[in-house]
Amino acid sequence: IKKSSLKKLSKLLKKREADLLMSLHLTSREKKINKMKQLKKEYFFEGKKLNILFKFLNTRGRNVVYYPWSFIINRKFLIENKIYFKHKIKMHEDQLFTAKTLCSAKKIIICKDIFHIHEERVGSLRRSMGSIAMKSCLETMNELCKILKSENLNDEKRFFLNMRLDYMIKYLKLYLIA
Repeated sequence: IKKSSLKKLSKLLKKREADLLMSLHLTSREKKINKMKQLKKEYFFEGKKLNILFKFLNTRGRNVVYYPWSFIINRKFLIENKIYFKHKIKMHEDQLFTAKTLCSAKKIIICKDIFHIHEERVGSLRRSMGSIAMKSCLETMNELCKILKSENLNDEKRFFLNMRLDYMIKYLKLYLIA
């Protein structure tokens, strides 16, 4: 990470009064390099333009990584929207946090700059199986369904949440056969 880049990103967040600044991560390094060259430095989504962002996330869902570690989030936004990690969910809590954050945000900046590189460890919790993993998966799915019932979601956000549920169902199937 370049020196003072977080300071620059923080200023950008404040300048645009955005709820969320999101680094655009792609799943493979080769795709990332090619895609990043084509991007502008930043994109700003607000109001009806948020639908464009969700269409992008929905169509490129398997190639784009959007997890909390690729966000810089306005603290005031988190407090006002009561977004936090649920203590009872030990795994997949990031799925719920990400869904709530993206669906609640009114102003989002997508930034070409990468401010965090996530590396998974072989023994990480994500690779765990057993009753805790299954319970967390079910709790996360239940919470995602509660968000889906919300009346103020448009079709793009509903589709996004359904994709998150499909993702969780794949894990649930793994836990059931393990």
